[in-house]
Amino acid sequence: MMTLGTELPKFQPDIYGRIALNDLVTYAVFLLSQRGGEITAEDIVAACFKLFPERFQLRGYAEWPDSTVVNKRWIDCRDKGFLQGSTAAGFSLTPKG
Repeated sequence: MMTLGTELPKFQPDIYGRIALNDLVTYAVFLLSQRGGEITAEDIVAACFKLFPERFQLRGYAEWPDSTVVNKRWIDCRDKGFLQGSTAAGFSLTPKG
């Protein structure tokens, strides 16, 4: 589980703004996997928003993450074979991811 005090790398919006959302979600799951333990859907939403706030903010409410965008992207990443899992079972990267 990701905590509020977790140190995460900082990226400039002009750089991550050019990267596909699926790639950003896959990278967030990679970072979460480095910490060990189960990776929940909530962990992915929080990590995406903390790492890349301008790409994963709720439209009109910049201080809140948009879980719908993240959910659509992890489903796409799972369908492409980058991630495996579900909200009930947790998530992990595949060798392709």
